[in-house]
Amino acid sequence: MLRTFLVAFVLSSHYASAFAPLFRIPQFAPASAAKALRATAESAATTPLPEPPHVVVVGAGWGGWGASKSLLESGCRVTLLDTQEDPTGRTPMVNKNGKPVDAGQRGFWKDYPNIERMVSDLGLSETDVWTEFTNSSFYSPSGLEATAPVFSKSPFPTLPSPVGQILATFPLFERLPLSDRASMAGLLAATLDCLAFDEGGDGPDSEVLAAYDRMSAHGKKLCPLGNRRIVLFIPLMSTLSNIAMTAIFVVFLLQFIITRHPSLDLFIKFGLSERLVKDFITPTLLVGLFKPPHELSALVTMELLYYYALAHQDSFDVRWIKSGTVASSLIAPLATRLLDEYPEFTVLGGCAVTEVAEASAVVNKAVDGSKNKPPARATTKKWAQVVKYKDFSDRSSGKPAVDKSIDDAAGVVLALGAKGMTAVVNGSPLLANEPPLSAAASNSGIDVISVRLWLDRVVPTRTPANVFASFPELRGAGGTFFMLDQLQVTDAESEAALWGEEMPSSSSSSSSSSSEDTTDSTVENTPWTGPRGSVLACDFYNSGALMGLTEDELCALLLDELLPAAVPSFKDAQAVDSWVGKYPGAVSWFKPGSYATRPMLHGAGRDKLPNVKCAGDWVKLGAREHGAKGLCQERAFVAGLEAANALLEDLGPVATTSGPSDKSEKSDSKGAPSGEGSDFKRPRHAGKRHRVLSVRPDEPQVVAGWKAARRLPKALRYWVR
Repeated sequence: MLRTFLVAFVLSSHYASAFAPLFRIPQFAPASAAKALRATAESAATTPLPEPPHVVVVGAGWGGWGASKSLLESGCRVTLLDTQEDPTGRTPMVNKNGKPVDAGQRGFWKDYPNIERMVSDLGLSETDVWTEFTNSSFYSPSGLEATAPVFSKSPFPTLPSPVGQILATFPLFERLPLSDRASMAGLLAATLDCLAFDEGGDGPDSEVLAAYDRMSAHGKKLCPLGNRRIVLFIPLMSTLSNIAMTAIFVVFLLQFIITRHPSLDLFIKFGLSERLVKDFITPTLLVGLFKPPHELSALVTMELLYYYALAHQDSFDVRWIKSGTVASSLIAPLATRLLDEYPEFTVLGGCAVTEVAEASAVVNKAVDGSKNKPPARATTKKWAQVVKYKDFSDRSSGKPAVDKSIDDAAGVVLALGAKGMTAVVNGSPLLANEPPLSAAASNSGIDVISVRLWLDRVVPTRTPANVFASFPELRGAGGTFFMLDQLQVTDAESEAALWGEEMPSSSSSSSSSSSEDTTDSTVENTPWTGPRGSVLACDFYNSGALMGLTEDELCALLLDELLPAAVPSFKDAQAVDSWVGKYPGAVSWFKPGSYATRPMLHGAGRDKLPNVKCAGDWVKLGAREHGAKGLCQERAFVAGLEAANALLEDLGPVATTSGPSDKSEKSDSKGAPSGEGSDFKRPRHAGKRHRVLSVRPDEPQVVAGWKAARRLPKALRYWVR
């Protein structure tokens, strides 16, 4: 059952879904911009701004692009800043020999409705963008442990969750005994209690969420709670799913009341077996949330389990980019469309934001056109109007960074991860003096390493996506390896592209934004004439203990130890080329207690700093909460859309123009004009908020379980008190 959960997690190994966006666009190096506040706070709600407001979006991950898209379509001028040299994804990222590389593999799960709609809006075919939904395998030093099925292709009929997952995955665990797998049923009770909605549909109880967040996902000792008794529930759930969900919750509740175990650790309290946690869940979480259970919030662990595994039988079905990277396949088409249609859109690459500040009277221009006069505003509120940044875009030519600023920001969207948020807030007294933002800046990031290997022979594997579990050689890290030749090679042309034979020459120098990346900026575009074997993308998460290893040492770790232990056929394979990228603190860490310090959508609050919003998969959306959870590309994109919607509500109606906007300083990330000469197109949804699609509705038996949880006296739910 929850085997589905975790195998799901496993493939979450890409995090892939959320790690990906953050990874590709590191958060340790913020980028941002800012522009025009045109009206008072009180009149903005009813009076259209005299001209399109200028909004600065800091960070070009999924959150930043989502915010930019929504703002542009609502009639705003937008400047998007990022530390990447080319945030548009149109410049390929390559190694020193011109072969394509990427900072981490990212999966796309079944419930990604908003990204799927974006693909449709761009006129792209899903079959051209993504692979089919694929299986994945889970390896330990003992060999194959489990295989994640493609539930939508399973011979079993679609059944109520989790019955369908139980039946479909029953034969796919090679070594883990049924009694250990069955002990995962305890997590059903925890999930129902933690995520239960109010009768009125107002969302989970914030006190309960915070209480679960204070737990770690695991502790030091496991308490024997009679796991074998849980097996009795499996046939019951197969026939009476709705009743079973309630029964599981009540039985586990009574069991915990009787045992009165004092620990605050999720897996201990809910009776998971020690073997299950050690051999399966821990490595799964290392590749799903990039930390072991005792370092993770129980709340986020359960949110991700529910979203990726429990919500529906096929929730964990995952597919991958079919050709190139997420940046080249999805971000680049989106960037091209927005730059072509909206001449008021500016993308600035190679720029690191250093401060977000209030207006200076010297640089401000009031709404009525007079200079040296800050715009009127409510005295109880502060307004961010200036964004200062360092422009590193000429660093390849040896020129020093140039200090620049945007002085007319109507609003700012901080689409940053933990490390980027820390850098921007700590450099901005305006932000640092707001407790919610200073708290967000206290969060930490997780180290990640990406490795790309080109081999001299083809190595067959059971599945294209794979997870390393419980290998001591990992030194506490999680690891995955993806067979790109299986995922992306469909013909001679796609094979040549994977080996870099179609990459541009001198202009295709690496665009990696990490100073720790070992990519050589000198590209040799000599076609490879040797044997073309398998191409692997390998990622290490929570990789602090591996960060000091050289490229040769990391490649040897993979080729000499990890890969042959998982798949013996790797023993005779040799690397003909390689690449390593190191990303310290690149991914947000959902540690116990972090719920209270994670940034809110409204930043410091609508009554404090109303024109600064936050976006990203770690942002709390409040009343706009979405079904996509965890480190997730869909959630990051949705957070960007909602941050823009929230900002537009606080700015008020947006005026539109019939001619081109001011094109001064307008250029794309490489310095070339991006919109000049083209006819101005009115925003397609001028003044309107971007629609956000929900994930599929919760199944009836889950709703029944929530109702049961909410009707129990709070005194009985003592373990979160």
